[in-house]
Amino acid sequence: MPQRRSGKRERPPQRERDDDVLDMDEAVAFLKTTKPTLYRWIGLGKVQGFKAGRQWRFYRRDLRKFLEYEDPTAVGIDLDAVRAAIKVLDGRMARAKAAQKKGAKK
Repeated sequence: MPQRRSGKRERPPQRERDDDVLDMDEAVAFLKTTKPTLYRWIGLGKVQGFKAGRQWRFYRRDLRKFLEYEDPTAVGIDLDAVRAAIKVLDGRMARAKAAQKKGAKK
């Protein structure tokens, strides 16, 4: 006697396409960010989206474009902290070079 299948059909995984429309949760996962950050980017015009009723929707191609071309601060990189770290490293390198020169003269 053949076994009955459950009512659910298994769908093969679909390929991601640029014209796919993502909801808010999918967009947050795609961008690896949080909802408040995504709302901020939308408000600043950095991320393109559209409303379907009261809910935001995003084209995958627009999110990819954002990731490819956006400045580092948009993805959470603190440029002031980077500049401060570079300044510290420059000072350490200068001291190391001075110590190396001093050791070579002896």
